Amino acid sequence: MAVCQGNRNPFLAELVPMAISNDLILHAMLALSGVHQADLAGLPVDQLTWVHYGQAIQGQKYGLTLMAQGDKEPLVPLLVTAIILCAIETFRLNAGAQALSHLKAVRVLLHEASSLSNSQLGPDTRAFLRERYAYIMTLAHISMGQESDLWVQEDIAQLFATSKAEPESHFKSGCVHELFGLVPMVSVVARRTRDELRRGTGLVEATIECWRLRSIISSWQPRSDDEVYRLCGLLYQQTLLVYLESALESEPGGLSTHGSGLGLTERTLEGFVRFLETVPVDSPISTSMCWPLAIFGSCARSVGHQNAISSRLEELSLTYATQSVRDTRRLLEMIWESKNPDMASPLCFADFMKKEGKTVLFF
Repeated sequence: MAVCQGNRNPFLAELVPMAISNDLILHAMLALSGVHQADLAGLPVDQLTWVHYGQAIQGQKYGLTLMAQGDKEPLVPLLVTAIILCAIETFRLNAGAQALSHLKAVRVLLHEASSLSNSQLGPDTRAFLRERYAYIMTLAHISMGQESDLWVQEDIAQLFATSKAEPESHFKSGCVHELFGLVPMVSVVARRTRDELRRGTGLVEATIECWRLRSIISSWQPRSDDEVYRLCGLLYQQTLLVYLESALESEPGGLSTHGSGLGLTERTLEGFVRFLETVPVDSPISTSMCWPLAIFGSCARSVGHQNAISSRLEELSLTYATQSVRDTRRLLEMIWESKNPDMASPLCFADFMKKEGKTVLFF
């Protein structure tokens, strides 16, 4: 769940000390640990874990009731617990909708917590909670559809704006801030570009903006010597490029192959598969690889590319025992089996999920 390992893992460094002094956070942490450990061992979740989970849910409801009555004291434990509950749901089958519900609660609670002093919420813990929310909301945006565009863009622009001076600071979840801050905009511009090209209106506003964004992302260079930071940046740089390129290819012949015989999407996919071959499955950046694999998988039309992406998702699910990774793999297989060219785009995820009655989150 975080690229920082050992003592630098924020779930250990920030949340465990809080759990020791707060029963609500402790129940949530024990539930998270129990659900994950059972999945890693291939065993059913034990009864005690479900007791902790039930206590966390019950305590969350009670705390929210107190807040509705004007009591702000439970705010920080409620915020932390909501983030942990969101993580728990990623290890449970068919729990994407519940995870989104917890995530929306995090949004409200984080806004309330923004006015707390450093003595009430320490700067390191505050930075971790802000980044964690921004990370998971950025990745969840594609699953929520365009009705969430406006407020997600506003949240992400605000939360990542303070990180530009020191891009590697508070780099915990695996998001290179200057690239992650572009993800919601890429989704919106890609959708508008696709719609413009399908209408046959030529190169107008959204399409020009799409090329401009592609140029900005292509020119990104890591501003840190940290190898994990560099690899995360390269991973998301390639993913954002293929996202935009898939929109530019919405109209047959709409994107020049520049004489290579391959469209830009296909060439970026080739580069991504080569990149995967250089990254071991237990690399720290693998904890943030599900969303890129989903985006590339939705664009993959050749069996070779589909197999490479499916294999990496299977390896990740075995290594990290994350149900959301298994759900991602199955969702992509359903899209590939449909052989519908209109589905060969990350822009189709939300509609496809709605049609199938599923909510899959790519983290």
